[in-house]
Amino acid sequence: MEITALDFRMKAQSDILIAVTGAPLTLTVGGRPCSQWEPVSVRAGETVAVRGINRGLRAYLAVHGSVEAPTLLGSCARTPLWASACSSRKEPPS
Repeated sequence: MEITALDFRMKAQSDILIAVTGAPLTLTVGGRPCSQWEPVSVRAGETVAVRGINRGLRAYLAVHGSVEAPTLLGSCARTPLWASACSSRKEPPS
């Protein structure tokens, strides 16, 4: 998942494994600081927060498993205009 310039948050609905790469930033999981460029375990219910992207524009969040998000016009892209947050909501296939 590409995160461009703005802060990002998501709440894990199940236990997942993530890694964040790209521009230097502040990464927290469940409020605890975590390092970029290495695997991080996230427990169900914990919030992953990416803040303060600097010396660059983009960061990348890799998730072992899947991410479900609400869709609008067939896309689940998070933009400042629509600001859709990740959730466990499922939509029936089209």
